[in-house]
Amino acid sequence: MRLGFGEYVLNLGTRQVFRASEEMPLSPKAFQLLELLALRRPDAVSKEELHKALWPNTFVTETNLANLVNELRTAFGDVARQSHVIRTVQRFGYAFQATAEPLPSTRPREGDEAGGLVSSGLPRPPLESIAVLPFENVSGDPDAEYLCDGIAESIIHRLSRLRRLRVMARSTLSRYKGREIDPRAVGKELKVRAVLTGRVLHKGNRLVIKTELADVSDGSQVWGANFNRKFSDILAIEDEISGEISDKLRLHVTSEEEERLTRRATQSPEAYRLYIQGRFHGDKRTVEGLRKAMALFRQSIELDPAYALPYAGIAESYNFLGFYTHLPPGEAFPKAKAAATRALELDHSLAEARAMRAIACFFFERNWASAEKEYRLATEANPGYAGGHQYYGLYLSAMGRVDEALEELHLADELDPLLLPGKTSLAWGLHMAHRNDEAIDQLHKTLAMDPAFIPAENVLSWCYLQKGMWTEATQAAQRAVSLSGRGTFYLTSLGQCLAASGHGAEAEAILVELAATSPARYVSAVHIALIHLALGQTDRAFAFLEKAFTERAWGLAFLLVEPKADPLRADPRFGVLMHRIGFSASAGNPQA
Repeated sequence: MRLGFGEYVLNLGTRQVFRASEEMPLSPKAFQLLELLALRRPDAVSKEELHKALWPNTFVTETNLANLVNELRTAFGDVARQSHVIRTVQRFGYAFQATAEPLPSTRPREGDEAGGLVSSGLPRPPLESIAVLPFENVSGDPDAEYLCDGIAESIIHRLSRLRRLRVMARSTLSRYKGREIDPRAVGKELKVRAVLTGRVLHKGNRLVIKTELADVSDGSQVWGANFNRKFSDILAIEDEISGEISDKLRLHVTSEEEERLTRRATQSPEAYRLYIQGRFHGDKRTVEGLRKAMALFRQSIELDPAYALPYAGIAESYNFLGFYTHLPPGEAFPKAKAAATRALELDHSLAEARAMRAIACFFFERNWASAEKEYRLATEANPGYAGGHQYYGLYLSAMGRVDEALEELHLADELDPLLLPGKTSLAWGLHMAHRNDEAIDQLHKTLAMDPAFIPAENVLSWCYLQKGMWTEATQAAQRAVSLSGRGTFYLTSLGQCLAASGHGAEAEAILVELAATSPARYVSAVHIALIHLALGQTDRAFAFLEKAFTERAWGLAFLLVEPKADPLRADPRFGVLMHRIGFSASAGNPQA
């Protein structure tokens, strides 16, 4: 913890005092006295208590204490009768006189315990990368899981504002949830220098959090603290943890970064609680989870209309509902853009909101220039945001800019090496570049991490389809359909595989099933068109592509590089359609 008073900074963790940027020479006992008084401010501390703390089990005279007080007053230019730092309380003791402000954390409160830097005798080098692991729920209440995830996510979000610090993404770290954790092993696996772990006990209105920050290189504890507070203090606790971490990592933090680090997204603990509950449900990526998340985000906004993050969460939810065809594009993407725009009005530096607005510009509006501008702003606002690079990479793939696309997709994978959607997007980019063997290898690695990850099975079916491996393609598509409960998005892929492999009657049966489903649930006309194309029904394919153009289906944004559309490219109607979408078919590049 650091305290600022006047031109001085008192760093309790490293036991140093600075005047401007110059360290002041204080004896260990003098610093200990200053620390005791500062922590008890504004209350006075009796001479008897100070004697016991400074010289336990040792007899000393009042002269020893007076000498330490004089040392401090000399260092701070203090005069006993006109003190601005150390005040004498007649016939009692001494008090810390200066008005001190936390920099950036607040002072410890009753029930808190803090640990300092573990010294090896040598200065610890800066730790430029960190993984904040999911906090462990020791409450015995499964409903408290959202709180553990939310605290870790909030700390990650704050630390990501420091440009000199590489922070592992939350989605990667969720892979460690519920596992026995060896911070040193995890740090080496993720290639980070520091690992933060924590435990959360939530009972009624009490919140107990224990945190430990470890140096991966030697396993030593850099910092640790116990917080025992009311739940309403949760935002202050996160302030302290984030501030202490940036301090203990020994990073050079600019004044702008420090302001961003300590700036709270909301002052309402209840609005914050609703937001992190929403994130918990939205991360499930199910229809029910996304809709429940949006309801919680809206409740959060009702409590704090100036809270930007819930708006970004709503935008993300609508984008996913549109992408997986749970909602028509005309409903999903404009609402996503509106929510993202509102988030940016409240916080223009929010990278997630930039990326969500870019997706709506790309998928629905087909405004290539605006989409690219927003993607670039997202990656500039937070270079460590893996999702920003992932989504930008898919945009570049759709534009036919293969090298740039794969560079962004590989970067997203490096930033978040356990992120399954990121790994699947990289495979999709390879598939669109007709590099299917590499894509298949990537997807096998992804499915080895989670055999039930549906999007990976779906893209795997596309890769096998382009290689003419009909059996493997159909089997992968069938697994995706089964895992999704016959989701329409995945049924269209199965229909394409069956049609291409000569099982026309089965493909036609899927078309009938999708037609029966469509009144209650949106089915993308682009994917229906591709089934007809695989059946050799070119005119029917163009008819559905025309329907897709009218409803602004997102699949049209990828038509320039979609391998399954290759049989259409020689047809003059395809060039006309591409021009209307916004591409120059002859050049193979988007129109300016």
